[in-house]
Amino acid sequence: GIDNVGNDNRGSLNSGSSNVGHSNTGSFNRGSFNSGDYNTGHANTGSFNRGNRNSGKWNVCNNSCGFFNTAEPPAHMFDKPTGLRASEIRLPKWLQKGDLNASLQSAEIDDLQATFALPNFDAAIFERITGISAETLNAVIARKKTEALTRI
Repeated sequence: GIDNVGNDNRGSLNSGSSNVGHSNTGSFNRGSFNSGDYNTGHANTGSFNRGNRNSGKWNVCNNSCGFFNTAEPPAHMFDKPTGLRASEIRLPKWLQKGDLNASLQSAEIDDLQATFALPNFDAAIFERITGISAETLNAVIARKKTEALTRI
């Protein structure tokens, strides 16, 4: 690989030794974007994790935070448990882009409306985090509907 620091790395941008994958920090990781040692999977923080996106140690599942977990926990949204795993939740496409204000203006109406159907949707929390109020979201939806009607 290239740009590795340490010994016996396979992949690129690793810091540590005996990593297989890319952008690992630590040693003996198998996968990419791990921080810690002896992780198998991707985007783990901590050590001895098997799975993806774990934080802590000795987890053998996905999206877990803590220690010695075997099952993916329910995702929390808007400060409440959803009863769903993170892998079961589909965020509207417009929320998966970096510049939310630009994305808001270019999004499809159905995609914008799906925001209100997110598990545990809370308009105050949404605005606090994104800076976009429910009123603004509804105004953009109304404007897009009007523009669609004028094109007919």
